Amino acid sequence: MTAGFTAVDLATPTDYTSYHCVSAGQIRRLSSEHQLGYELWPTDTFEQGEPDPRNPVHFDLVVAVMLPGELKDRTGSPAERRDLRRRLLSRFSPLLDSLSGPYPLYPDA
Repeated sequence: MTAGFTAVDLATPTDYTSYHCVSAGQIRRLSSEHQLGYELWPTDTFEQGEPDPRNPVHFDLVVAVMLPGELKDRTGSPAERRDLRRRLLSRFSPLLDSLSGPYPLYPDA
């Protein structure tokens, strides 16, 4: 969030009703301290060919991992996916633990 983009501004026009918050600096620090390899990618999105006004503050956080040989295919069975998530949790738990919230986007709704 920035002075020009509140949580509600950033969530429009999504269906989200709440959000968590962590700064880009915190993500970079966690990634460096724990050697996790998180990447922040500035991304531009478009709606019907027009650039989204939030593009200057839009970033994707890349924390997904595909380890070779973990699953025969990318889907696997529910039990295989559950087991893989359990084994990869240590890569993601520092980030998940750093998130504040959840905060309601529309507290009076």
